[in-house]
Formats: sequence, structure tokens, C-alpha cells
Amino acid sequence: MSVVETTKHTNCTKKKLPLAWAWVRLGDVCEIRMGETLIQKELTGDGIPVFSANTSSEPWGYTSHGRLQFDEKSVVVGARGSIGFPRWPNLPQWTATQTTIVLTCSDLEQMTPEWLLRVFQRVDFETMTARQAIPMMTVADLEVLDVPLPPLAEQKRIAPILNEQMVAVERARAAAEAQLEAAKALSAAYLRQVFPQPGQTLPPDWQWVRLGEVCEVKGGKRLPRGHEFARAETQYPYLRVVDFENGTVRLNDLEYLNEATQKEIARYIIRATDVYISIAGSIGIVGTIPVELDGANLTENAARLVIRSTVPIDNEYVSAFLRSPSGQEQIEARTNKVGQPKLALERIATIKLPLPRLAEQKRIVAILKEQMATVEKLRAGLEAQLDEVNALPAAILRRAFNGEL
Repeated sequence: MSVVETTKHTNCTKKKLPLAWAWVRLGDVCEIRMGETLIQKELTGDGIPVFSANTSSEPWGYTSHGRLQFDEKSVVVGARGSIGFPRWPNLPQWTATQTTIVLTCSDLEQMTPEWLLRVFQRVDFETMTARQAIPMMTVADLEVLDVPLPPLAEQKRIAPILNEQMVAVERARAAAEAQLEAAKALSAAYLRQVFPQPGQTLPPDWQWVRLGEVCEVKGGKRLPRGHEFARAETQYPYLRVVDFENGTVRLNDLEYLNEATQKEIARYIIRATDVYISIAGSIGIVGTIPVELDGANLTENAARLVIRSTVPIDNEYVSAFLRSPSGQEQIEARTNKVGQPKLALERIATIKLPLPRLAEQKRIVAILKEQMATVEKLRAGLEAQLDEVNALPAAILRRAFNGEL
């Protein structure tokens, strides 16, 4: 298809459009209105569907009246909250909340609501609302928005092609997400095979012990009052819960302490031979730290398990058990859920650990490391695949608006 260069309105730059297409201002082809203010008591279990600024395609609720009435000619888009999330209810009667803006096609012989929906899926709403302290979109913002408009016959030709391709993308996304969840479940499955539940019969030469019998459970420490993180990297890293990942520590985006701050909390460090466990916020994240972080300070939202020198225990074995379903269930059972959820140090000490001989511990750790490396490789590949699938809708719409479908 040949193209012709046209000029958008003053808020945009020149861009080529396919022949017979044109740039139009939304306010010239649509009636644009804010949704209506609804209070909770006006919502009912049935009646007129109500749409709001959320990411669900289903109605937010129902109302018995609906002061504003919309139909199949209208598209709703989030104005606050989930800004720009567009939907075409395609219903004979519906309304929308005050967190939305509704656009009604003035002339179906000029623009269809289905084409308008696809247009909104290409709009950069983040840039549009970036100038405001509280991101929100107004009717005035949309009235001056320029959009590409093909002839009606072209809109109707492109629509089923886009629908078919978008359905295929959704199927591919669902399949990729299911595969990714299955890959993540593999780690738990491998750990479940190794570690029994408390009360189960143990293999010969294994025994149940409590963590407090073989480890000291010690807490971390928050920054002293009036102190801040260092502005540059120092020799004193400070480990937070957000740094814990995949049984170890992410080395990027670490925080550091200056020497004066570190001296005040010098006793609250973690060694490479210890095991960390988060005890507030995201509770139950467990792992060990890399050798290069040996002696790093530890957040007050985590505890460290210091293995007693007289006990033959591999710290990575302890870490693997606490990440297993058996370990996580015991952590969950010991977490205080009243008010701010918290895992007390004394409760960690009561967790039961199935303990074989040291040689068996090391054999188990070696096998698990190999299995987890395979899972991580699989997970990374599936996440990359999902990223590619998620990029497809934008690519498809770009081709559509370039007249390439």
C-alpha cells in the first residue's frame, strides 16, 4: 500500500500514513465525557453494568439507574488509577464511574468503536499524564489527541485480522505463563522429594532436631537514628530483604554504610557460613550469602542462623530445607499474623530439621544445585519467551497503523 505524508495537529509531529488515511482530532469525531459519580449504596447485584478504571474486562458492579447511559458506540478508558486501560463493553446499556472517560463515536460511518479501541491500545498515556503531580487524564487531554483514521472499509477489513491475531497472542501468553508456573513449581517438587514432613518416618541414620539445638538464631539491625546509607560504594555492604533472591543475594543495587555507621552496628553482621531468613514483610525468604559479602551488615527484617561449631551441618543443606515445602509450612505456622506479620527469633528455633550425616547432606546439596540450575535456565528461557509474546500486541498494532495488514 502506498503512503502519503500528512501533518498532524500542532501537538504532534509529521508522520507518514497510508494513502487515504488521515489524522483526526478525537474531539472532532467523538463525544467525550467523564463517567458518573456513584456511591456504594447505588450499586446492586444486577441491573445496568458499571465499568471503572481497573484492569478487568468485567463490570465493576451494577446499578439500578445509571444517570449516564452508553451503548455499543462507546469505549471507556481509565482516567485515574489504571490510566488508559481501554475497553469496549459492546453492550446496549451500560455506565461508567468517575474514574473513567467515555468516548462515543459521533458517526459510525466515519469511525467504529472497535477501531477506537485499537487506537487507544497504541496511545502513550504515561507520557500524556507525566506533567501532572497526580497522574490523571482529562476530557481536554483527549479532545486534542490526534489519531490515525483509515476509511471505514479499511477499518472493517483490518478489525477481524487484528482480532484473530490478538486472540492468538492471548493463547500464546496463557501457554507461556502456564509453562513458567510449571517451571517454578519444579523447584518445590525437587525439594519435596528430598525433605520429609515432621512426623514422617526418616531414612536410617537420619534424625529430627530443632534448629535451636544446632544453630544460634540472631537478629539483624536497622540503621541507627540519624544515620543514612553511604552515597557511594564502601567496604561495608548492608543487606536488605529486597536483596534476597533465589537462595542467595543479588549483587546489583546493594546499599552500603560509611565507617561511622558500621561501627555502631558492627555486631549485626552475617557470615558466608550462616543462613538468612526474612522475618518481617516478605516472611520466609531463605538463603546463604556469597563469600564476597562475608561480614556484611544485616537488616532488622531478617535473622541469621549461626551453625554451632560442634555440629556437623552444611549451611546450604539447612537453607535448602527451609526453602522446601516442609520448611515453608513450619515457617508459616510460626508466623504471628496479628497486626504486622512477624516471625519471632524464638519461634524459628523450634522449627524441626530432618538431619542426615554430613556426607549425605553434601550429596543432597550437590544434587539440588544441579537441579535448581536446570530449573533456573528453563525459567529464564520461558520468561524471555513471555517477554516476546507480551511485545507482540504493540508490534501487531504498529503494523496495522502503518497499513501493513
